[in-house]
Amino acid sequence: MLFSEDTAMTWVAEQLASRTSLRRLDVALLPMGYAPWWKRYFFRRGHLTPGDALALFSQIDARIFITFHWGTFRHITAGAYDAIDALRKLLLTHARRAEVKILVPGETLYLSDVA
Repeated sequence: MLFSEDTAMTWVAEQLASRTSLRRLDVALLPMGYAPWWKRYFFRRGHLTPGDALALFSQIDARIFITFHWGTFRHITAGAYDAIDALRKLLLTHARRAEVKILVPGETLYLSDVA
């Protein structure tokens, strides 16, 4: 399992993806946020956008991707559900959409249910 907090698509994420290729992970817990277009450059220096989170999930090649860090508060530049709404749109055409589990804050997922 990989549990990552405040991750960005940087060289460190690339190294992480290459290390995980030695053994397939069951779960990748990746944070995800959202920023308006005018703020994305600075935002992406320390956070994953929905597209970045899907890209990192693909690079890591975990069996399941669970996103978090959304829906809990309204940020000054984005609403609480902007990130998850953007992810849901991307998942409509994503090849591994069935392996992405969107849990509402407080919801439980038993891995035996998705094995």
